[in-house]
Amino acid sequence: MIGISVAHKQIINTNIINRKYSIMQVIPFRQFNGNMELQPSKIIRIESSSNYSRVFFTNHPPLLVCKILQWFEDLLPSEGFVRVHRSHLVNRAFIAERPDKKYLLLENGQVVPVSRRRRKAVR
Repeated sequence: MIGISVAHKQIINTNIINRKYSIMQVIPFRQFNGNMELQPSKIIRIESSSNYSRVFFTNHPPLLVCKILQWFEDLLPSEGFVRVHRSHLVNRAFIAERPDKKYLLLENGQVVPVSRRRRKAVR
């Protein structure tokens, strides 16, 4: 039997997860009060604060979850979401305009900072 290193297993698992969630319409995850399902199309943006993230929806009040921003970035489809700052992940569908290189204006009126290193990804 051919041995597969731990790093290769993680890469394989990540690729399977990314393929699966880019096709799926909901992302299931466990919360302290039960299981929840997030619809990527309803997420406007995700803002991180240490080991927690606040998810902003179109049809629901903001939700504080015990997940880091990297977890969401790995699961959400990269063609729909862009990491614009160390603490912000934005749904491209809700970007209204970019009045300045340093900020994004979202359709709900919120202003999100854009870091210097991530400006090219926002275009």
